Amino acid sequence: MKSASSSCWWVYVIRQAQGALYTGITLDVQRRFAEHQANGPKTAKALRGRGPLELAFAAPVGSHRSALQVEGRIKKLKRSAKLAFIEQGHLPVQWQEETMQNLLDAAGEIDQSRTRRQQGSKE
Repeated sequence: MKSASSSCWWVYVIRQAQGALYTGITLDVQRRFAEHQANGPKTAKALRGRGPLELAFAAPVGSHRSALQVEGRIKKLKRSAKLAFIEQGHLPVQWQEETMQNLLDAAGEIDQSRTRRQQGSKE
């Protein structure tokens, strides 16, 4: 569950020992989860002292803006709906279609950026 590209944002859900769910976004899920587990200064305040923690779900969502939007949507869901998509292992289908488009858009931006850099280095 590690991001394949440093420019692809991920949304993740952590299950706390008491069963509460925490939702966040990051570029690197493994690193961020380790920070939460460490219970140190980079741990989200909502997770401090609430371990052991379990990474219940993670999915790539593309841009930072998309990640914030998906995170907000997840936070608005009822607990039962959150548990349903966690168990299914994927975001709701409609969200997946939007996420795929965001990932394709992000990939296009990366390709354009590489092309510009390569053209700049040739000059």
